[in-house]
Amino acid sequence: MKTTLITGKINGIGNITAEHLLHQGHRLVLANRNRDKFAAQCQALASASGNDNIE
Repeated sequence: MKTTLITGKINGIGNITAEHLLHQGHRLVLANRNRDKFAAQCQALASASGNDNIE
């Protein structure tokens, strides 16, 4: 399993990239300043990809 770090905003191309990597089985480490949006985004990515290996 590969671990990938994505920094900055997780929307648009970052969101698509994150979802694609999760579908491939990657473990994602996301860095974002807004905790509320971050938590919601992690939940949405986990639901869409079926992979909840997100930190």
